Amino acid sequence: MRWNTHRALGVFSYTVTIVFMPCLQVNPLSSLGLITAYAGATLPDCVEPKNAHRTYGHSMIYACIFCCFAYVIGRLMWPLEGLAYGYICGVCTHLIADAFTDNGIPMFWPLEKKRINPGKLRLWYYDQGKSAERTISMVVWLMTAVVWLKLFPLVVTRWLNVFFY
Repeated sequence: MRWNTHRALGVFSYTVTIVFMPCLQVNPLSSLGLITAYAGATLPDCVEPKNAHRTYGHSMIYACIFCCFAYVIGRLMWPLEGLAYGYICGVCTHLIADAFTDNGIPMFWPLEKKRINPGKLRLWYYDQGKSAERTISMVVWLMTAVVWLKLFPLVVTRWLNVFFY
């Protein structure tokens, strides 16, 4: 999967998390979580060497360690909780999306290097970089933009409340 699609899915999953998770309020700091969702969505590819793609960065062990670390930091620094959730959404959607590609991911690496590949079941999977992936990316970016256009007045009024009251 290409970076643009990973980023689109990470930002969209964080947007859905903000809308439907009652403990997270839509406020100026939680809207900044879009930045960490955007960055976290490509981090599993960035931490791996170029010649060993989809190894430790695409495992559940990696995801658990770094997501727990982000969560603890976000909880300790309460106003930055949205940033931690954004990072967690980005990393998790990256792994889920890559699991549905034709190559799959090594979910339990280093314990087992066999790749989890639901695509072999032929239920639903896509080839990387083809028209299906581009369509998915465009539709997800569009849905994210629509949701944030609806949330924009709420975020702006809360920003104004922070600065003027």
